[in-house]
Amino acid sequence: MKKFVTDNPQGNFETVLNFVYSRDGQAYIRADEDGAGIPLTDWMKQQCIRHGCDELEDIKSEEIDEIIGDCAFDYWTCPMFVMYMCACQAVHLRDRLRLYEETGLFPNDVANILSQTKTPTETGGDGWTTAEPIGRERKKP
Repeated sequence: MKKFVTDNPQGNFETVLNFVYSRDGQAYIRADEDGAGIPLTDWMKQQCIRHGCDELEDIKSEEIDEIIGDCAFDYWTCPMFVMYMCACQAVHLRDRLRLYEETGLFPNDVANILSQTKTPTETGGDGWTTAEPIGRERKKP
């Protein structure tokens, strides 16, 4: 099956699935002219100001996430708030899907591996486990 997650979307369908993404712990949106992406908070600030929320003009982009989150209590029907929530959800789901696509493991597979794994104290301290977790090497004596 073809992977959905790509850092270089080709065509409309791949662009839709990868329109928001994370990089270096921050959400980005491919809403700039060259498609390279800009921080989602910067884009949201621009859009909120464009749509009449002038109080954000002097706010730093780093504070936008918290301010828009507060809109959940006062302006939960605001289209910009709804868009931001959907974009954040898409970023998190895309990152989780990437893990599945890259490892080929599903949550039940990981749970089974972890349930079979023993700590060094359970193995007599030799570092061998019944199933070695991905990325963990045998502890050297």
